[in-house]
Amino acid sequence: MKIDLKRITEIEKRISKLKKIEKELINFDGYVISITRLTVIKYLCRDCLAMLEFAYFVSKKINSRINYLEDDISLEIPINESLQLMKIIINDFTKTNTLNIEITTLKKLEILRHKIKNYQNKIESKKWTDIRIIKNWNIFIVEEAISCFIYLDFPEQGYKLAKSYTEKYNMKFGSGLIPESLEYLKEINIYWINYLNKLKDDNQHTANRDG
Repeated sequence: MKIDLKRITEIEKRISKLKKIEKELINFDGYVISITRLTVIKYLCRDCLAMLEFAYFVSKKINSRINYLEDDISLEIPINESLQLMKIIINDFTKTNTLNIEITTLKKLEILRHKIKNYQNKIESKKWTDIRIIKNWNIFIVEEAISCFIYLDFPEQGYKLAKSYTEKYNMKFGSGLIPESLEYLKEINIYWINYLNKLKDDNQHTANRDG
């Protein structure tokens, strides 16, 4: 399917902004980069399939980094099942060219997400707000990735996932995009650069065929 060239230009602009953040982190000057700079990902995630493939991409990356402690080990099975369902959904789209998640599959994902969320859903009151206590941040990222599939019409889910994936804390700098974020931001940028290149290739193939 041919993509509007204006849309491709707008995607290029957003990816350029992500690459600029990456350069700033490489040449970090000691000042935290605001995590809100990643809101450009909302535009990229207007493509539902792109957001789902992004969520699956991040899930695979983070799954290899999860350090299951004794209390966490019960979540290994639901997390792996979640990744399998993500893959099935994406493969089904590839075969049918329609993004239509079956109700039974969606319900399975919702049940798995509930299990993962319920594991670390303790709330503590701090001054004027309630704070959810997260014991294992990598497991929380998988939860955020599943939310992209459940709320696939909401591009902000992709931004929330990217935020959770890249935001780090260091006593010296504070919380946000800091040198510890660089590895994770690079991975995100690689995904979206590949996405852009695929769009361009598809457009070129369509143009050659129609021409």
